[in-house]
Amino acid sequence: MKWEFLLRILALLGFNSTWIQWIRQCITTTSFSIMIDGAPFGKFIPSRGLRQGDHLSPFLFILGSEILSRLILRAENRGLLHGIKMSRLCPAISHLLFADDVMIFSRANVREAEVIIDCLETYSSWSGQHINMAKSAVFFSKNCQPVTRVSINGILNLAHIPARAKYLGIPLFLKRRKKDSFIELKDRIFAKISGWKARLLSQAARTTLIKSVANAIPTYVMSLFLLPKSFCLEINAGLRKFWAGFPQDKKRCMSFLSWDSICKPKSLGGLGIRSMEFLNHSLLARLGWKMTINQPLLWVECLRNKYLTNGISFLKASYNPCSSWLWKGLLRNRKVVELGACISISNGLNVDIWGSPWIPLMPNFRPRPNANLVVLPSFSVNDLLLTEDRVWNIQLLMDLFDPTTVQNIMSIHISHISSFDKWVWAPSPSRQFSVKSTHEISIAQGGRVSPFSVDTWKSLWGLKIQARLKHLLWKIAWDMLPSRANIGRFIISEDMDAWVCPFCKNSLETLCHIFLECDLARILWRSSSWPLFPSAFASRHISDWILAIIFPVKMLAIPKYEVRKFQLFASLTVDFIWMARNKLIHDGIQSSPAKAIKQISYTLGLHCQAWSDSILPSIWTPPFAGCIKGNFDVAVHGDFAVAAAVISDENGNIILAFTQKLSYSDALLGEAFAALLTSQLATSSGCENLFLEGDALLVILAINNPHLFSFWSFTNCISDISLILSSFHSWNAVKVSRSANFRAHCLAK
Repeated sequence: MKWEFLLRILALLGFNSTWIQWIRQCITTTSFSIMIDGAPFGKFIPSRGLRQGDHLSPFLFILGSEILSRLILRAENRGLLHGIKMSRLCPAISHLLFADDVMIFSRANVREAEVIIDCLETYSSWSGQHINMAKSAVFFSKNCQPVTRVSINGILNLAHIPARAKYLGIPLFLKRRKKDSFIELKDRIFAKISGWKARLLSQAARTTLIKSVANAIPTYVMSLFLLPKSFCLEINAGLRKFWAGFPQDKKRCMSFLSWDSICKPKSLGGLGIRSMEFLNHSLLARLGWKMTINQPLLWVECLRNKYLTNGISFLKASYNPCSSWLWKGLLRNRKVVELGACISISNGLNVDIWGSPWIPLMPNFRPRPNANLVVLPSFSVNDLLLTEDRVWNIQLLMDLFDPTTVQNIMSIHISHISSFDKWVWAPSPSRQFSVKSTHEISIAQGGRVSPFSVDTWKSLWGLKIQARLKHLLWKIAWDMLPSRANIGRFIISEDMDAWVCPFCKNSLETLCHIFLECDLARILWRSSSWPLFPSAFASRHISDWILAIIFPVKMLAIPKYEVRKFQLFASLTVDFIWMARNKLIHDGIQSSPAKAIKQISYTLGLHCQAWSDSILPSIWTPPFAGCIKGNFDVAVHGDFAVAAAVISDENGNIILAFTQKLSYSDALLGEAFAALLTSQLATSSGCENLFLEGDALLVILAINNPHLFSFWSFTNCISDISLILSSFHSWNAVKVSRSANFRAHCLAK
C-alpha cells in the first residue's frame, strides 16, 4: 500500500495533522539491506508497504481498504451494482471484507462485472495494491445460463470455485450428507493425537493436551454449525482412547467412569475436558444469544428479517424444516440458550410475570404460582412494585406466588434509577455470555453421582502438590483405578488367585485393601510423623480416605501448620504404593518397605525445599487527614445473612456502625448491599472524602468500573452506590484482606 495514499486517507477521514505526522514517522522510516555471505550490503528505502508484525499495521490497512468499500457502495447507490438479499426485507449485501480478503456479490450480467472490474482497478491505481489472480475465483448460481457465465468469465478472467472450496477452514458449500462436509476436521484431530506418544505421557499430561490442543481445533467450525451427533461421538471416542492410553485402531477400551462424567467441570467431579457434542452446543449458543438480545449485527438483522417476521422473538420462533441448515441448528440449540437467558429487572414494564424468565434464583427463572390461585392473572413485573417507593408489594407477592418464589423475588434489588430491562446471562457472574459457563450448565446433568461436593472438589484441585498426584487422588476418589476387583466386574474368571492382592496373597485386591489394609500400606502410614490409623477407614469407601487427606484437620486432627506437609506426604505415599503394586505385577520387582520409607522421605524433603511460604502481613490502618474510611462485610447464617458497615475517622475511632439482617443467603449480593449500606452511612458523616474497603474483589471491581465489571446479580446495587459516591468530592474503593477488614467482619459475625 502506497504511503502517500494512506496518509491522504487519514487526512480525509479527519485525523489530526500531528497524529498523521506520527504515523508518517512510523511507516516511512524503514529501510532494507541485502544479506550477502551473512553480512548486510547496500541500503534502499521503499515507498510503500506496511511492516508485518507491527501492531499498528492491521488498523492502517483496514483504513486503506475502506476506500474500496466506499467505491463499491458508490456504485451500488448509483444503481450500477446490486447486492444479494436473503429475503425481501433483508438489506442488500454487495461486499464483505475480512483483513485482505474481499467477497463481492452482484447480479450475473456483463454490465455489473464491468463495474466490479472498474472499482478494483481504480482502487489498485490509487493504493498500489493489485489483485492476486491465483487466489481469486468466481461462483455462479444454478440459474445462471452457460452463455452468461462465459461472457462474465471473459471480463473477470477468474477460475471457478471448486466444490470442496473452504474459507478460513469452513466449507463454502455443504453436501447433503453433512458429516462428509466436515470429515477433514475429524482427520485433523485424529492426526494430531496420533502424533502424541500416549504411552510416554502420564494421564494428567494427556488430559492437558486434550484440553489445550484437541478441544481447540474444532471451535471455529462448531461456532457456526450444529454438527451431527454421530460425528461428535466419533471424535469423543478417539479422544477417550487417547486419554485412556489405548491405540486408535482398538475398537473397545475398558473404562471405569463414563466419558460424560470425565468431561464435567473440575468443581463437579470431572477433569474439565470438553465433550465435543456439548462444546458444539455451547459455542453455537453464542449465536443464539446474540439473536435473543437482538445485537446490532448484519447477520442478526438478515436472519431476523428472513425468519422472525411480525416481531416474533427468537426463543418463541417456530421450527420450519425448509429453513437453512444454519437456522435449523440455531433453533435446535435454543434449549441451551434458555438454560441461562434471564431478564434483569429495572422497570419491569414489558416483562410478563408468568411467561418471561426474570427470577435468577428459580430453576427455570420463572415463578411458581400460589397453590390457592385458580386463574393466573396477566401482570407485568412493574405491577408487583409499589409505585412511590419502588419496593416489592409483599402482600401481592404472597397472594400470587409460593413462599420460595416470594423469597427469591425479595432478593432482587430494585434500583431507584429506572431504566430499561435487559437480557443477562445468569450462569456468568459478569452477566455476559461465556462459552465456559454455558458448557458447565449443559453438561452438569447426567453421569455418575459425584462422591464429593463442589467445595470438596475445589479443595482437591487446590492442593499444593503436583498435577499428576492430584489426578491420582481424583481417580481413587472415583474408585476407577484398575485394581483386580474393579477388573473383575468386567472380566469373568473362575481362578480366584487372579483377583487377590499381589502383596499379601490373602485378600481381594480392592482399593481400600491396597492403600489402607495391606502390610506394605500399614508400614508406610505408620512410618509417618503423625499418628495415622488408616485401618479405621477400611470399612468405609476409599473416597473417605481421600476426604481425610483433603481435610486432615477435621478428620485426622492434624495441626494446621502441618497440613500442607501432611497432604504432600499422603499423596506421595499413595503414589508409591500404586507404583510398587504395578512393578510387582508387570515386572516382578518386590519393593522393600525400608527403601520405600527412605525414598518417600527424600522426595518429601525435596518438595518442602521448593516451597516458598512468604505471607505478607495485612493490618487495618486509619484514613488520611480529612477523610473517613468505610469497611463493609457480610456473614451468611444458614438461610439469611447479616450485612455490616463501619465508618472510622482519621484517628481510627469508630464514628458509625450498623448491621442489617438480609432475607437471603447470597454472599455476593450481600457484599454489594453492605457496600451500599456503608455508602449511605458515609453521607451522614458530613465528610466529603471517602475511603471504601472490603474483602469482596468482585464488588470492589464493580464499584470502580461499573460498566466494565458489572455483575448482573447486583447491578442495581452498584447503580445506587455510584449515585451516592458521585456526591463525594473524592472517593476510592480498595480490596483488602479479611484481617484488614476485621472491624466489619467481626460486626457481621
